[in-house]
Amino acid sequence: ELPAAAIAAGVVVEIALIGGQAARGVESHFNTATPLDTAVYVVMGATIVASVGLLAWLLARSWRREFDVAPAFAWGIRLGVLLFVVGSFQGGTMNAISGAATGSGPTLPVVRWNLGGDFRVAHFVGLHAIEVLPLVGYATARSHQRGRLQRPLLVVALATTAYAAVLAAAFAFAVAPLLG
Repeated sequence: ELPAAAIAAGVVVEIALIGGQAARGVESHFNTATPLDTAVYVVMGATIVASVGLLAWLLARSWRREFDVAPAFAWGIRLGVLLFVVGSFQGGTMNAISGAATGSGPTLPVVRWNLGGDFRVAHFVGLHAIEVLPLVGYATARSHQRGRLQRPLLVVALATTAYAAVLAAAFAFAVAPLLG
C-alpha cells in the first residue's frame, strides 16, 4: 500500500540523514551551523512531518478495520502508534522552542539529557511506544494462545496506561521549567 511504502521510505531517509550527520561528527537535530546542516535539518523535518501525518492517517483508518492478528496484538499496534504520534508532536514542541534542552541540573547518564526542562526525554519515550506496546500486545496474545494468560486485552490496557503515565510525566518535567 502506498502510504506504508511512503512511511518506510521516510524512515530510510531519516536514518540516512541522521547517520550521515553522525558520520560527519556533527549533530543532526537543531543544527543550522552551515548551509548543509540547515538543509539536512529541513529535509529531516519535512520527511518526519509527512511520515507521521501518513502514520496518523493509517492509524485513523485502523480503528474501522480488523487486523489479521490477535486482538491484543492489534490493540498494542494501534496504541503504540497513537503514543508514537503524541511523541512526534513533542518533537514539534522542541522545534517550536528552538531546541530540546531548556533546563539545567541533573542529567541522564550517557545521553546527558536534563531531567527537567528537556523535551528529548518525552520525545524518546513517545517514539519508542511504537516498539514497546506492539511487543506487549504480541507477547500477551501468544501467552493467551498458549493458555498462560486469560485477559490479554487487560494487560495491553494496563501497559498502555503505565506507558502513557511515563510519557505524561516526562512531558510535565519538560514543561515545568517553562512555566516557572
